[in-house]
Amino acid sequence: MPETQLNLDHVLPRDKGGRTTWENIVTSCFRCNTRKGNKLPQEANMHPQIKPFAPRWRPLFGMAENGLADESWEHFLYSGKDETRRSA
Repeated sequence: MPETQLNLDHVLPRDKGGRTTWENIVTSCFRCNTRKGNKLPQEANMHPQIKPFAPRWRPLFGMAENGLADESWEHFLYSGKDETRRSA
C-alpha cells in the first residue's frame, strides 16, 4: 500500500493510557484506523500483524537539510537522551 494511504495509529489509544512510543505505534490504512477507532485491539478484534518495536537504526526519513521536514516525527526522532539535538 502506498505511504500516502497510511497513517499512524496508537495500539493502546492515548485516551486509555497509551503513549506515543515506537512500541505503541503502528501504520494502518485510513479505513482500518477508522474501524478500530479508540478501541483496544481485543475490543475491535484487530491486532498488529507484527508487535511494534523501536528500530535499531536512526531513521532519516522526514529529515530536511536543516532539520525535520515534518514536525510530527520529532517525538520519535529526538527522544530522551537526544534532547540536546533538537536545538542543534
